[in-house]
Amino acid sequence: MKVLVVTDQLVKKEQNLFFCTENVYDILNRFTILGTLSICAAEYAGKSANKIETNLSNIIKPSNVYFVTKTYIRTNLKSKKIIESCVKESDLVIGYVPCINAYTACHYAKKYKKKFLSYVVGCPWDAFWNHGMLGKLIAPYHFFLLRKYLKKSEYALYVTENFLQKRYPCPGVVCGCSDVRITGLDNQILINRLAELKKIEHGGIVKITTIASYSVKYKGQHYVIEALALLKKMGINKYHYHLIGGGDKSRLAKLARTRGVSELVHFEGIIPHNKIFAKLDEMHVYIQPSLQEGLPRSVVEAMSRGLLCICANTAAMPEMIEPEFVVEKKSVVEIVKLLQNLSFVSLIKQAERNFKEAKKYEEFFLDKKRNDFFAKVARDCGGGYV
Repeated sequence: MKVLVVTDQLVKKEQNLFFCTENVYDILNRFTILGTLSICAAEYAGKSANKIETNLSNIIKPSNVYFVTKTYIRTNLKSKKIIESCVKESDLVIGYVPCINAYTACHYAKKYKKKFLSYVVGCPWDAFWNHGMLGKLIAPYHFFLLRKYLKKSEYALYVTENFLQKRYPCPGVVCGCSDVRITGLDNQILINRLAELKKIEHGGIVKITTIASYSVKYKGQHYVIEALALLKKMGINKYHYHLIGGGDKSRLAKLARTRGVSELVHFEGIIPHNKIFAKLDEMHVYIQPSLQEGLPRSVVEAMSRGLLCICANTAAMPEMIEPEFVVEKKSVVEIVKLLQNLSFVSLIKQAERNFKEAKKYEEFFLDKKRNDFFAKVARDCGGGYV
């Protein structure tokens, strides 16, 4: 079966090879079980290859990679022609949404009587509403577009269990399944975590971390820095904030300086995914203060290492952790209160609870759930199942 994926995710061309991020590669690789993949994607124009490092050519032939122009309003004429041609040659079209070009692909799928699967990874309302005045103007447009095209989809694969499904319902066959990849959750991980926590039972530095781009304001790291400043004024200096990610750190570094907490804020930079668990094992608390997410894999990864997790009341994150560790979006005061009252007992209890909860996201269980859904899609499309 010929399967076309249409996405705004970035692909980089170097000579005759194509590269994408590790996360995007993992997702596309899961689609290969449906058949032979083609892709319409946005071309990476940056100078650094730090994040565009995985060889896409291992799963998609170079001749099956097409570049279309990323847009926030409507697909341009050149890209329309490329997408239409690709849809005509496909048996199943997968739209990696929200994405304007994916909606265009859905239009052509209906025209040429092809099945359409929406792969729903995020909420456009949250994404645009938190991007200044212009974002607030176009947020309703993207909100209703995604709802419109979900209604036209025969299938929908969501990365959440409830949140995105309720906000963007699909009348067809649906499946809620995270895109996280967790393997080998041996109980020794929890034993090591409890031993690490014992070291700070009677005081010491408590290491907090967030995994997110420094350049994306809606990831919310600045709220944690503001919270550290308030805690410092109260005489509480035991919390150190370790920021893992890429991008321009100057905005956050300047904020830390002006608030007088530079010594409490540490920029770790990009850490390869195969080393991220070792870094998480050095931490004590994970915090995700984002204003927009789907179901962030970083939170699940932190849970799988027995970290106490604090999350903003955003998207599916409240589905994952206990209510007492959910804070309102943008609320520096709530972050302060949580950290101020955080106890050793809570760290231990949440280590055990989160490690157990993370087992639900182990690769074996998610793959079975996802592949059962894909089997249904393949049967409906009259294609084989690899």
